[in-house]
Amino acid sequence: MGSNGGKGGLWNRPAETLSRAEYVRLQEAKLRALLDKLNRESPFYRRKFKEAGVDPTGVRTLDDLRRLPTTDKEDHRHSQLEKPPLGDFHLVSLQNGAKLHGSGGTTGKPLLYLDSLRSWNWVSEVWAYCLTAQGVGPSSVVLMPSGYNMFIGFWGAHHGIEKVGGITVPAGATSTERRVEMILEFGCTNFICTPSYAIHMGETAQKMGIDPATTPIVGTHHAAEPGASIPATKRRIEQLWGAKCYDNYGMVELGSSIMYECGERSGMHIMEDQIIAEFIHPETRQPVKAGEEGEIIWTSIGVRGFEALPLVRYRSKDLAVYTEEPCPCGRTTRRLVGGIRGKLDDIKKVRGVNLFPPAIESTLARFEELSHEWEAVIDRPRELDTITVSVEASPGYPRERWPDLTERVAKALASAIMLSCEVRIAPPGEIGPRYANVLKPGWKRLIDKRDVPF
Repeated sequence: MGSNGGKGGLWNRPAETLSRAEYVRLQEAKLRALLDKLNRESPFYRRKFKEAGVDPTGVRTLDDLRRLPTTDKEDHRHSQLEKPPLGDFHLVSLQNGAKLHGSGGTTGKPLLYLDSLRSWNWVSEVWAYCLTAQGVGPSSVVLMPSGYNMFIGFWGAHHGIEKVGGITVPAGATSTERRVEMILEFGCTNFICTPSYAIHMGETAQKMGIDPATTPIVGTHHAAEPGASIPATKRRIEQLWGAKCYDNYGMVELGSSIMYECGERSGMHIMEDQIIAEFIHPETRQPVKAGEEGEIIWTSIGVRGFEALPLVRYRSKDLAVYTEEPCPCGRTTRRLVGGIRGKLDDIKKVRGVNLFPPAIESTLARFEELSHEWEAVIDRPRELDTITVSVEASPGYPRERWPDLTERVAKALASAIMLSCEVRIAPPGEIGPRYANVLKPGWKRLIDKRDVPF
């Protein structure tokens, strides 16, 4: 399957088109095998099961899975502090490992995650599911505008491109202007980056006198931020580049992108032959139904879970809604509707209302008069919480029209987030540089300056 900007194909048709009953049987068989292995070989999980008073050998079905305790990043952090450098949650040692990666956090010491050769090959295999679904193949030339540091995301995608027969163009350690030039020089057909960087790179091309829609780019592929599943942001990227925009989801702990949009772009498919996804209510901790919002809880049943980094009921802190409706692409997996709706870690309660960064971003993205660069500050100068949203005007938008634009944006935000806020239009270039080198900047633009954040 070449890079044709079309619907793409299926990398592993048998695994991507099982019936619901077949997925359940496969997941339960893999779950039993995984728990048996962890009970024998993992001090970390033996300890977790013992502390919870649960015998893992009694967990035989997906319904039984809820009896096990959840795990999270803090469990990994504590393990690595107690038993440096890797902790005791890996199944592979430094002597037998092949790839060492770190978490993408910007504060504190990053967590370390180690892969064996087999588990690293699995990472490229599951990326092949995503890329094939999005039209990337032997005729694709894919720009990788990444720093190529210890963060696993771009490394996995890089090797996934090679897996499906495409050409990778590493574009780290250079300027955005140079990356635009590389697209033209090498005839790049696709690129992989955050949604916000796709907009920035397109706007940079325009400043260089290049219309990004006239470049060879036919597909843009995104992760790490919610923007590519926000209709207005997706539309802006597609109009800017004249290409199809695809969303993907992964975590460092999972090793790869395990949810992806297909050519229909009607939600991200869950890779259910490789992962078990639970959706639970963030407060009651009970399962939610299709169409209801819940936190995603992951259990890894792919090669990486058995070989290197097992995850059992791992909390993503991501809120999402799933559907079981069939997709015209032919895949039978469940899908996320509307991408990641919010992160539990990023909930800000303002005047009794829960506020998420994507709610602000999706509203601002509807205005062509605004750029994608914004920042919101919550403060409590006296007794009442205030919100100030600063957003850059699009280059060339007349300053005399800013007052009217300010009023329209304020009304739209009040309607969307159910909170009144002050809006400030900023000149182009004022906000963007503060987030130019920030990983996942979309989640970090909501700043809370209150002494007590509730």
